[in-house]
Amino acid sequence: MSTTFRDYFLSLSKKEQQAFADTAGTTTNYIRTHLITRYKVPRRELMSRLSAATNGHIDVTAMTNFFYADTENHHA
Repeated sequence: MSTTFRDYFLSLSKKEQQAFADTAGTTTNYIRTHLITRYKVPRRELMSRLSAATNGHIDVTAMTNFFYADTENHHA
């Protein structure tokens, strides 16, 4: 099973999360509040920067799948 964006981000230390957010051009608060919860779907540009900031761990397709996944299966 591949790593999701949520799993990847939460596996980082606080310092690594900050560096990740800086590299992606956003904030750790925005990622925690809106993105790992899938409350918001980032625009294409941010999604590409988030993928690039993972240094090859999550490609754009996997990132897109994370944000557009069917969440009904998670409510069981």
